[in-house]
Amino acid sequence: MERKYWKESVIYELYTRSFKDSNGDGIGDFGGILEKIDYLEYLGVDTVWLPPIYVSADVDRGYDVKNFRSIQPEYGTMEQFENILTEFHRRGIKLVLDIVPNHTSIEHEWFQQARSSKDNPYHNYYIWEKENPDGTLPSNWRSHLGRPAWTWNEQTEEYYLHLYSDKQPDLNWDNPQVRQEIYDIMRFWLEKGIDGFRIDAVNVISKDRRFPDSDQETLQAKGEEFYKNGPHIHDYLHEMNKELKRDFEFFTAGETSAVHDHDVLRYTKQEREELDMVLSAEASELADQDEDKYKSKKWTVHDFREVLRKWQKDVGDDGGWFGLYLSHHDAPRMVSTFADDGEYRIPSAKLLATMLHTLRGTPFIFQGEELGMTNFPHFDSIDSIDDREALSYYDLKVNGKVLL
Repeated sequence: MERKYWKESVIYELYTRSFKDSNGDGIGDFGGILEKIDYLEYLGVDTVWLPPIYVSADVDRGYDVKNFRSIQPEYGTMEQFENILTEFHRRGIKLVLDIVPNHTSIEHEWFQQARSSKDNPYHNYYIWEKENPDGTLPSNWRSHLGRPAWTWNEQTEEYYLHLYSDKQPDLNWDNPQVRQEIYDIMRFWLEKGIDGFRIDAVNVISKDRRFPDSDQETLQAKGEEFYKNGPHIHDYLHEMNKELKRDFEFFTAGETSAVHDHDVLRYTKQEREELDMVLSAEASELADQDEDKYKSKKWTVHDFREVLRKWQKDVGDDGGWFGLYLSHHDAPRMVSTFADDGEYRIPSAKLLATMLHTLRGTPFIFQGEELGMTNFPHFDSIDSIDDREALSYYDLKVNGKVLL
């Protein structure tokens, strides 16, 4: 197997907003990162991944992008970002950015144009459907917030698709112009010298455009059999690879869910020229009920071992590659989930870390794992929660409805 630096790296997820606040406004920022770069070097981290830092409407903490080429003002400036990149590189630390190719903010200029008229050149940047002849929605798909994945647009008298919030309309990857727009955005950041991308929700960008109804009985993401690992996903990723890797040396880690061993090989075998590695949340979601991610289920050490065995053994040595994580910004802390966060917190954290760093695959650690951090003990009320999906779920369960 060919050696690649990203196969031998430790990748540290640094969530800017909660990492280090340098100006006292309660929000982490670039100044805080600059203050802690020596700490990251001391840890031995050789690659840092920053979740979205772009201008955002902040409905989904940066994953609803308004402008892919500008910095969210509360984090800092482009000059500070460039300084961070220089300081990382001076210490031999590579920098990876999140790119969000599946959707934009409803406030993005593309969507503002697209929703105004069917004749607008940007209209085909998004996915639109009329209601069914019987007046029902184009399909029964549900978003990850538990509500219908279709929202009415009065100006064009159509529904637009959103697999996430209705404030995050899905892009139409079947439109070549959309694909080129995303490649151009990636090129913009590669020209600044970044070393790679973690590609958010990458295996949902291609949808079955017949929009068949689903018989899935899940609260979130109903219909995902028609858009996860969709019909043209491999064509589009190959095109992305060929467009950008002829000019830049960088690596791609694709966030994927509902993938199996054969999917890993399709996405990451070198000769296929698609992704360099996939990230699957299967291990971190072991304790979640399949039909309702907010309800925990009983699991055993055998269950945990079986998930890890599958990724270690079934992928094999056929050229596929994957990242390993037990914690990330969408999941609880691994010590609280898989071990003991009380009396045995420290040995538990060491045990899980030792396992993570010695298995085959690239380890991804979430800020604080090096300290054995645990979940926040408890929240006093729903008013303490500031997460779109959690709030929508709460409203559904308590009040019998979901937030719009």
